[in-house]
Amino acid sequence: MLDTDIVARVIANIGRTGFDAAYLELARKTLDVSSCSAFFISDTANPAPIVLEGFGEEHRSKTKDAGSTYVESGFRDDPFLKSIGAISDLYVRLVSPQGIGDHGYRKHYYEDLDIVSEINVLGRVGRKRFNIGFYRISGKKSFSEVDLEAARMLAKISLPVLSRHLELSRADPEYQDAPVDTPVAPGAAAGKPVLEHLSAVLMAEGHGLTPREAQICASIVLGYRTLAISLNLGISENTICTHRKRAYAKLGISSQNELFSRYFRTVTRFTNQAA
Repeated sequence: MLDTDIVARVIANIGRTGFDAAYLELARKTLDVSSCSAFFISDTANPAPIVLEGFGEEHRSKTKDAGSTYVESGFRDDPFLKSIGAISDLYVRLVSPQGIGDHGYRKHYYEDLDIVSEINVLGRVGRKRFNIGFYRISGKKSFSEVDLEAARMLAKISLPVLSRHLELSRADPEYQDAPVDTPVAPGAAAGKPVLEHLSAVLMAEGHGLTPREAQICASIVLGYRTLAISLNLGISENTICTHRKRAYAKLGISSQNELFSRYFRTVTRFTNQAA
């Protein structure tokens, strides 16, 4: 089973600079990885890095450097990327560096990083294709078939999250719920008590918000994006947009910035009292 608190942290960091670290934390908790990477694979351009993260400063630096050379030219020699066009949904496999025939590729992307075992994931979200790698360095056991199933579960949950993070971090002009600049109170984004408190405040103010509308507005104040709210509450993104529009009308506001301005102090006071 995935750690739901860490999953919530990953979701809360969609579109934020803390996403890589949160995703590595989830991968470490689930698979005991040393590092991980995720790339968007395009038909018309070089791969785009989504996550390049390693545990510890030295390994993090090596992971990012290797990711940079991969997107520049290394992907052309990736023996596993050649099969991505045939992937209709999700493909997960164990990789042993010793089984990679290209010595230069093996040395640069495995031996120089001290990687002894990998789980490689190729997956799709709609028409978007992704290449994900989970790695262990020397001193750890190689991944097993049990780990493979855990990686499959992690990939199924994280692929749509990676897709939306890509859209937000690229400032996709087609995405209408772009991040705002207002910072989230430390520790608040993934905090259930804060969410419940703010929902109660919204309900008690007499604006006539339904419980669902209050939950959605509270989630927005805490930094959740539409996909994150959808996953947390188990409702569609279209339903969230409908509830949000009704709630804004009842509150007499028209934007996220107005919502943040009105309720951010409530969050800050609560988290300071709880600290």
